[in-house]
Amino acid sequence: MARVPRALTLLSFLALIACAPTPPSSPAPTAEERDTRQVLNVAVGSITANLTPAAAGGHWIRWHLYDTLTRFGPRFSIEPQVATRWELAPDGVSWRFTIRSDLTFSNGDPLTSEDVIFSFSEMFGQNWPARANFASVLPESLTRVDATTFEFKTRQPDVTVLASTPLLFIIPKSYYQAVGGFNGFLQKPIGSSPYEVAEYRPDALVHFRKRAAPHPFRSPQNTDLIFQVVPDSTQQVNGLRTGELDVLTVNTFTPDQLDAIERAGGTVQFFKVSTLAIFYPQGTLELRASPLREKRVRQALIYAVNREAIASLFRQAEVASQLAIPDSPYLNPSIRPYPYDPGRARQLLAEAGYPNGFKVESGLEFPAFTIKPEIILAVQADLRAVGVEAQPIPLDFVQAANKGAGRGNEIKAELFGTVVGDTNGFVSGLRQNIGCGKPLGAPPTALWWCNPLWDRLLDQAYSEPDSAKRLPLFQQAAQVMADDVVAMPLIVQPSHSAWSAKIRGVQMPYFFYFTLDSAYRVR
Repeated sequence: MARVPRALTLLSFLALIACAPTPPSSPAPTAEERDTRQVLNVAVGSITANLTPAAAGGHWIRWHLYDTLTRFGPRFSIEPQVATRWELAPDGVSWRFTIRSDLTFSNGDPLTSEDVIFSFSEMFGQNWPARANFASVLPESLTRVDATTFEFKTRQPDVTVLASTPLLFIIPKSYYQAVGGFNGFLQKPIGSSPYEVAEYRPDALVHFRKRAAPHPFRSPQNTDLIFQVVPDSTQQVNGLRTGELDVLTVNTFTPDQLDAIERAGGTVQFFKVSTLAIFYPQGTLELRASPLREKRVRQALIYAVNREAIASLFRQAEVASQLAIPDSPYLNPSIRPYPYDPGRARQLLAEAGYPNGFKVESGLEFPAFTIKPEIILAVQADLRAVGVEAQPIPLDFVQAANKGAGRGNEIKAELFGTVVGDTNGFVSGLRQNIGCGKPLGAPPTALWWCNPLWDRLLDQAYSEPDSAKRLPLFQQAAQVMADDVVAMPLIVQPSHSAWSAKIRGVQMPYFFYFTLDSAYRVR
């Protein structure tokens, strides 16, 4: 976390007082004064299509409306939230959770185990986005024991269950049914958090206001949180400097923009939560009879790209050796990055039968909303230098989603830019999208990669309750992926949060998992 010193230096201060008479004794410094107006304006790049748990993304917004079963502590550890205690039975498939008895939803209804079971059932039954964070196909059963206890039983041993519960947003069963189900709840969603919705404008803003009734374990220091869409990073930085914005939640700012924030007295926090990579989608390579079916060609392209130069575009970025991110148990420290070596790239291309290079007919597709174009242009230039032509093709959100899942018979390019993260410490997001037969029901052209050994290692890791025994399984799986040259890892890209000099108490331990309960404004 970077802090900027005050502009007035000690030397200039001494020069100012050198000729002044000796002042009387100064009073003790007063306590920090808080502003009487505790309305915080928070910038986000986008706002979810709705505020229900059925909308994709936007967890940092929904945490201000709902409580979750658990929360993340340091390094993906699990801490109590609504659940106060949990245990796994000796059979390895039966989990028993005990929840608090002092929580109420904003309409006054008590939160009970029935609401938790209902939230699980809707998530699984309706296939809400949080479902993707659970590696299990489906729970075997969800059983109410009493008002504060329930059991979750899986079809097979699956230790990822607990690591996914921070993404279970708990909704009120009785209210949900009384308003007519999902469509009624969509119009006025409520939760048990300390906030309720004061205003919501899709694609523009969400205004949360603190509830009058106290919350048993969350104590917001602010009265209002206004999340507003400011998609342009320059506008965000300017808004922070002028005082129109108080907190910038998630973005990747340039070094110049970070300097501007710090010069204005702001604080910058860094997260290393994602790896940028160019995937070689296996299904597409086979369909197009691409030169990239040859492993040496895929390796050549990695040698050809100056990833250190790309990392230098960002403060605190680093060259990626694999798809795992720092702090993930999937990270294998023995995997080293490929060096930048255009000569070796040309040699491998010649050995594979392409001494003069080739053209990637389908181009290089990338989601323009998550990967900065200058990165892709740098990759294009480096590939061209060894004789490989790949035309960049930016995709919007819908295009990237359809191509990634093979919807509408969309076919991915031979090179597909992507961002890989780890939302729960078990790479379950990766597991849901790649591997043999994934995504389920999708056409063969949607296949990212298939290696039965990788699938088997992940299955073993997910069924191993001992973290010490689980770690080598994850690391072996990462090695299998690296050996097959599934992708060209580019950089571990830092993401940033920032807040102005007038804001105190911001705590964002993770890129995805945080609330702004503790944040407040000073005079």
